[in-house]
Amino acid sequence: MILERTTQNDRQQYQITRISKQSHKLLLQDRFGNTSALSINKIDSHYRLFKVQEMELREGDKVKSTGVFGQNIQAGKTFTVTELKKGNFLFADKIIMEDEHGKKASFTPKADSKLEYHYCEAFGHSLNKTQTVIAVFNEKEVNNSTINQIRRSGKNIIGITGLDKESIQKRLQQSEISTTVFSDIAKRHKNSYIICSENKVLMSH
Repeated sequence: MILERTTQNDRQQYQITRISKQSHKLLLQDRFGNTSALSINKIDSHYRLFKVQEMELREGDKVKSTGVFGQNIQAGKTFTVTELKKGNFLFADKIIMEDEHGKKASFTPKADSKLEYHYCEAFGHSLNKTQTVIAVFNEKEVNNSTINQIRRSGKNIIGITGLDKESIQKRLQQSEISTTVFSDIAKRHKNSYIICSENKVLMSH
């Protein structure tokens, strides 16, 4: 894995070549082949650990930057891939993205990029009345509070949970949300049940 140390004026990357359990140190190698050792208790908030791997991107993909790279792309920003621009003998290939405000950013796929897919987020994190949200519930999250929180995030909600129909109805019977079970849909989807709340949909599977 790669260990990166970032300060205000410098950014350095090292590959971890060995971990010493006896001395509690990481043996590191920089891009020039120089080796060094770092005590694990010296690792602080200036360090981040990641693994380099290939990432397949298509137009429309949602991504999030995990570090600074490319043309002033800052860490922690979310983007939508808008164009995969083919290069030529003068210019390299480019991936063009837009943030939530429509501001464009780009980078070349041949360079190291600090990105991850961004299809998942915490309940209620985004507030968008037009988007469709797919939510995954565990047993404890099937309750009024969680559902109302998710309702703030989109026009249509598709929720997936392992509870059966009876358990869902029991947990939501005190809910202010009006629910209806469509048994004809359940017949077409084995062991699946759909519960609607106005424009919101909760699915149990």
